[in-house]
Amino acid sequence: MKILRFMGCPLNQFASLERFILTQAVEMNRRGHVMEVAWDGVRSPDAARQAQEFAQGVKIHFDLPDPTPPRAPLLRIKYFFRVLPLIRGGGYDIVHLYFDPSARIINNMRKLLGKTKVVRTMGTVPDPRTSRPFLMKLKAWYWRFNLRNVDAVICVSTPVLEALAQRGVPRSKMVVVHNVTDTEYFQRTVERPCGREWLGLTFVGRHNEVKRIPILLEGMRLLRDQHGVSDVVLTLVGDGELRQEHERMVEQMGLQESVRILGQRKDVPRILNEETDAYVTASRLEGLPCAVLEAMATELPVIASDIGEHKEAVEDGENGFLFHLNDPADFAEKVLALRALPDRGREIGRRNREKIIRDFSVQSWIEKELKVYERVLSGSRPGI
Repeated sequence: MKILRFMGCPLNQFASLERFILTQAVEMNRRGHVMEVAWDGVRSPDAARQAQEFAQGVKIHFDLPDPTPPRAPLLRIKYFFRVLPLIRGGGYDIVHLYFDPSARIINNMRKLLGKTKVVRTMGTVPDPRTSRPFLMKLKAWYWRFNLRNVDAVICVSTPVLEALAQRGVPRSKMVVVHNVTDTEYFQRTVERPCGREWLGLTFVGRHNEVKRIPILLEGMRLLRDQHGVSDVVLTLVGDGELRQEHERMVEQMGLQESVRILGQRKDVPRILNEETDAYVTASRLEGLPCAVLEAMATELPVIASDIGEHKEAVEDGENGFLFHLNDPADFAEKVLALRALPDRGREIGRRNREKIIRDFSVQSWIEKELKVYERVLSGSRPGI
């Protein structure tokens, strides 16, 4: 089979998702298939060089226009007329879509693609951002319309599938294939020190509203002010539109000694190995976060908000701790529980890596997606 996989975004870094997709392409090609990968342009020439070196022999398309705002709508029209001949002239059996707006654009040209099948990965739960009935119905219609021409929808977690089903997307065309992590890139390379004088917490992700970073900051303040704890350090890795606001919050709360905001980093595996005792996240909405899986692969316990997406990987009290969404006091309590039993945290970490290797490895993900492709090409619905 011949597959063209659209990432639906410019290439601006060479990180976990990029490695997964290119690893899949290399493996598919090794098995006698052909998988090509397309990005909507390049923002980081260094990342493009890394991608080409990582996946030698894989055809990578870097020359598509970026259709995201503020370039829309004219570039979306340009994107349409650039992508249509690429697909029709490439002899592809399947095009596999990921992010909007490119996924939406290609979905809308579905009837022009002939016999080429269309698969779409949904990486997050659709966020309604409203409770008004009319707008909820409008959002549900939007997702039914957006996925109407897709032959298969791959959902990265059960909550994603259920959310789409509630919006009227047929279950028969949906299947869960969990996100995964690279267990060779993310693994324990140094023993965690038993006698260290501080407990290291780390979050990796964007500074945006969905991630609820202020909950973590308020939890750190409660640890200091209500529990008298000064030996816990929170490290925030990543960038985003709310980073400066979060930096101001750290200063206003007087947390400069216990919260580090590092920005974008290329040494995340080292940070997880050398500076982290537990991974933390307060997100209100996810798909199945790769950062959580990466931490688990590095033999770390996880302290996470109790949303369904986190529950796909973390079972409270067994391989991590779940705290009530938007509840910094409960977050602080979970940190205290882990702080009191460091040996338990290390045992949880070892179990987490075993779980990742068993359930969330790249090879298992490749096999599951290959089965989806085969069912789609045979005319079967993946969800049946």
